[in-house]
Amino acid sequence: MLDIDSLCKKIEDKQIISNPSFELTSNLFLITGKNGVGKTTLLKILAGLILPTSGGVKFHNKSTNAALQKISYAPSRLTFGLNLPTQFFLQTLLRSKGKHLSSRELDQIYREWLIPSDAKSVSDLSFGNIQKINLTQALNSNSGIYIFDEPTNGLDKESRGIFYKN
Repeated sequence: MLDIDSLCKKIEDKQIISNPSFELTSNLFLITGKNGVGKTTLLKILAGLILPTSGGVKFHNKSTNAALQKISYAPSRLTFGLNLPTQFFLQTLLRSKGKHLSSRELDQIYREWLIPSDAKSVSDLSFGNIQKINLTQALNSNSGIYIFDEPTNGLDKESRGIFYKN
């Protein structure tokens, strides 16, 4: 499914990722490690958000660029669109992935994930509720590959259960 070949990423003079090569054949994998070792950088490369300095990544024998339409990515925290109305923001993210939800479907997601529907903008929500919107936009796409960077940060026990169920 996923082949990483001699992947390197250098930012300025610092080597962030240094030549790993491996193949992942499972539908689910977990990357763990200490803070600052390059996990987020690796995930961003896998999601096609940044390019490696050298080496490559292939999904089902296709380059990352060819597979981008099949990838759904949830960063560790949303940093854009926070001033937008919550449902408009989520709907816009989903439409960018080719998915349109009706108002009824959006309301169902908000109920299932326990996201307050009365917030005027995303920034009015707690970090945990913003994280729920982040996860929802990734999970509700028609993707074959889902990449989550620290997905349970800020989630309470009940919300972690909802995430794991999905």
